Amino acid sequence: MFEDMFPSLGDYDFNDFVLGYRVQIPFRSGRRGKSVIDEAIQFGIELRAMGGSFPYAPCVRLKDLKAADVDEIEVVQRFNTSVETVVWSVGPDGEVIMDFRNLVAATSKPSGSTFFNTDKEYLVTELPQLNIAIYMNKEVNVNSVDFESFDFYLAKADHGPEIHLGGYKPVYDTYPSDNSGLGWDYYYNKKGLIWGLNVPVPMAHVIEKGNFLDAYKDFAAWAMSGGQDKAYWYNGEKNNELLIKAQ
Repeated sequence: MFEDMFPSLGDYDFNDFVLGYRVQIPFRSGRRGKSVIDEAIQFGIELRAMGGSFPYAPCVRLKDLKAADVDEIEVVQRFNTSVETVVWSVGPDGEVIMDFRNLVAATSKPSGSTFFNTDKEYLVTELPQLNIAIYMNKEVNVNSVDFESFDFYLAKADHGPEIHLGGYKPVYDTYPSDNSGLGWDYYYNKKGLIWGLNVPVPMAHVIEKGNFLDAYKDFAAWAMSGGQDKAYWYNGEKNNELLIKAQ
């Protein structure tokens, strides 16, 4: 999940983009129109909430996967969306970058709601989801890619500003040159707070204009300690009035 007001903390509701995902390596799949069964990387992405006002879109950089080693990337299943293709490109270091701007564009907010699934009066139960297969060239072993290879971030179009998880370097040189309000590493502020968050379990996201620090009482201690304290903050004390449960 992401807060899109970087380098300001903004309202810090952390619901500007909320994504669910899973990775399976290897994944055995038959390609469309072919009888052969190939080993692939399966990547599933679900769009759970969009509460941002800025023209960002979710992207995934596969840091350790070179585009030259990829034979094909295709959508093998889709749910609650018209999107049928994966938009991907070659990054500055030859890596694969998937851009889900088309998934955002194809997703409509509920009638009467300002945003997508951030208001308890306008909950969305059928969330858009893509299951994607990444096929490698025959000489490349899919097991050479692991979970840590997946770098989730937000980006504006045409190599514009980016928002990454804490500690991740931007793909293109878009980091603010005047970082007086920022911390010692990429995408941390001086208190240790972050703009991108990856949690290993499904978790509730915050309603529009709710504050993440009020919703998850232990989060600030975890973030400001560099992850040393309250490691399972997402299982700790919560304010459920500010939360929309994960499906």
